[in-house]
Amino acid sequence: MVSDREPSIPPPRLQSADKAGGPSWFLLTLAGLAVLVLALVLYAFDPAQSSFYPGCWFHRLTGLLCPGCGGLRATHQLLHGNLPGAFHLNALLVLGLPVFAAAAGFSILRPASRWPVVCLYATLAASIAFGVLRNFWQN
Repeated sequence: MVSDREPSIPPPRLQSADKAGGPSWFLLTLAGLAVLVLALVLYAFDPAQSSFYPGCWFHRLTGLLCPGCGGLRATHQLLHGNLPGAFHLNALLVLGLPVFAAAAGFSILRPASRWPVVCLYATLAASIAFGVLRNFWQN
């Protein structure tokens, strides 16, 4: 016997990530908006003159400069277009931003790549070397 009803087809499943397992566009957009808001706050309020930014606990405890010391002030200077001032405050941040942007873009385009792991180890090694060397330069 033939039925007059059509076979039931289940509705398609909604997925938050693409088939390669990468982040969804919604999460990337949300992260981009968060970065934009934080950049606007950093643009408007100079860390050298505003007290609501966090201080460096490593510098408070040891008196030495960590690899991130001066990073907020350097980013503020970059947002205002002062590249030499930013470089003076934290050279690692200024030199590392293009590398970070390239690695982030590559990991978004090819999520299964090993390239971000290589960048992570290179960043760790560069940060340790910079942290040691910058304290010799200051003294």
